[in-house]
Amino acid sequence: MSARVVPDEFTAETTQAVASFETVGSKIVPLSNLHAGDVGVICRLDEEADESITHRLQLLGFDCGREVCLIRQAPLSGPMVFRVCDAQMCLREAQADMIYVRIPDDAAQVVADAEAIVA
Repeated sequence: MSARVVPDEFTAETTQAVASFETVGSKIVPLSNLHAGDVGVICRLDEEADESITHRLQLLGFDCGREVCLIRQAPLSGPMVFRVCDAQMCLREAQADMIYVRIPDDAAQVVADAEAIVA
C-alpha cells in the first residue's frame, strides 16, 4: 500500500477543521463507538485509510458535515445500519472505524450544527 503525500497547508486546514468541531461538552469518536439511537456529525475520515475506500464512503454519503445516526447493529460485531442522507446504509465495523463523528452532550445541538454546515 502506497503512502499518500499530503501538503502541509492541507494538514493544517484539516487540523483546524477538526479542532473547530471540538467544542465544550462534545467529543470526537469513531462511528463504530455509537450506540443505537446515537446521533453525530461526521468531522473527518481516517487519513491513513486507502483513498478508494474513503472515496466510496463519501459517495455513500459519509462525508464531513453530514448527520449520521446508528439505527441498529447485528450481534457479534456484525454489520451496522446507519441513517445518513435520508437513507439507511450498512457498514462493517472496520469501515465505521474509519469515520470520526462529533458527539455533543445535547442531541439538539448536533442537529442545529448539521443544518448550519449544510446551509
